Amino acid sequence: YNTQKLGAIFALPANILQPATLRGNINTIDSKISLDGNIPLVGYDNMQIENTTLSFNSLDSAFQGIIKSKLQMENGVYTLGLNAKGANNTIHATLNANNNDTTFRMNGNIEAMAEFLKDSRNNLETHLKVFPTDLNVGKLKLQMLPSTILNTAEKTEINNFGITFAGSDRKYFFVDALLSSDSTASVNDSIRVSFDRSQIGDLLGAFNIDNIKAEIDGSILFKKTASQPELLTQGFKVADIIIFNDTLGTLNLDSQW
Repeated sequence: YNTQKLGAIFALPANILQPATLRGNINTIDSKISLDGNIPLVGYDNMQIENTTLSFNSLDSAFQGIIKSKLQMENGVYTLGLNAKGANNTIHATLNANNNDTTFRMNGNIEAMAEFLKDSRNNLETHLKVFPTDLNVGKLKLQMLPSTILNTAEKTEINNFGITFAGSDRKYFFVDALLSSDSTASVNDSIRVSFDRSQIGDLLGAFNIDNIKAEIDGSILFKKTASQPELLTQGFKVADIIIFNDTLGTLNLDSQW
């Protein structure tokens, strides 16, 4: 069968370019499910996704799922993997990625745990916890900050989501936010992006951009994001700006827009 037609038949965002196999067992008596799959080649936009394998096993409310794949792009091949385990109302997942590009290396993983609860009105609450994990991007050795994201029927709350340099006691940047789903409460919405003496040159250097340098310190606050947006800066500074070896000085910005 020509599997390329499946994308059009089922309105899939990708095309299955080579025949895929899927095998499994369902045991309703013992509440067991096992599933293994192999998808050799999938086309999506201008990318090719190769050698995708998946495995899923469950027993009652506990499960484990593993997906591995290779993503063929212009600058190299990226190997991706997702390992998820869950039981009852909790899911623990790790996403890892690495590439074979010798000029721009990228590897690392992101680990998170999600817990699903019900509030007093039986509305779903999602509690997401992001663990500190290593990310290597080009020349940089980064680390995800430990952070939390709470999503309820009324709001989304983000605390300390960001990155730091591995081994450093300073945060490169981090985000704290409160976003309301109710338009009448959106006047209290806020997104704060903070920097702690962060060197722009270090980040751009990972992408082989070496002609821009500066140090960013302070925070930018966005308020009333869903109604009448406001932007505030207080004690925000871009210091020692150097572009193409020309020293431009320091920008101090206290403003309200």
